[in-house]
Order: sequence, then structure tokens, then C-alpha cells
Amino acid sequence: MTNIIIEKTDSLPGVNFDITSKRLLVNGRSIPENAFTFYTPLITWINDFYSKNSFNTKVEASTIDITCDYFNSSSAKMFLYMFEALANYQKEGHLIDINWFVSKEDEEIIDMIDDIRLISEIKIKILDLK
Repeated sequence: MTNIIIEKTDSLPGVNFDITSKRLLVNGRSIPENAFTFYTPLITWINDFYSKNSFNTKVEASTIDITCDYFNSSSAKMFLYMFEALANYQKEGHLIDINWFVSKEDEEIIDMIDDIRLISEIKIKILDLK
């Protein structure tokens, strides 16, 4: 497996999947013309990483940090697919810390994150973007 690095644009978040640090960073707005095309390779990478990786899932945690202050409905759907996959790996015993950084005043995004948490049954920490 190789790392994935996607540069941030006005409509796409920057993405950095680093195998060595076991860290996924997603940063920026997500309003792609085709969310399926953008997110499907990332979800595939997540599935490959957690299903094929030989690190000790009970001891070695991986971290996902998201800073996304706006995403459209098609991105929300793809986030849901991504978090459903991650929830399955959490249930299998993988230690996955998921942090979503957002302004405390942004109630709309916080509500959307809460919806994603409830539907996917995943643990996501909502942290204040300072």
C-alpha cells in the first residue's frame, strides 16, 4: 500500500493517508461535482488498510482528523459510507480515534456530524476548532 496525498482545492478537501503514522487527515470544503468519484478510492483505501494491515489492532491506534466546515449532500452520503466502513472496523476491535474539528458556533455542521454518528453507529469526537 502507498500513502495517498490529494491537494486541497476550492471544492475538494486535502487528504493525507499516511501508512507509517496510521493517520488520515481530511481538511477543507467538500463540494465536488461527483462525490462518488472522489470518495470511492478513499473508501477502498480504508478497506484495504484495515483489512490487510498487520499492525496490532488492539494496541496500535490509528487516527482520523477531519476539518471540514462545509460539505454538500452528496459528500455527506459518501462520508456516511466511509464512517459505516470505519464503524465495522471499530466493532472488529480496531482502535480508531476519529476527531472532527468544527467551530462550536456551527450548529448545522455539528448536527450533521451527529446524524452521521447515529446512522453509522461510530464514535466521533467533535472538537472545537480554535
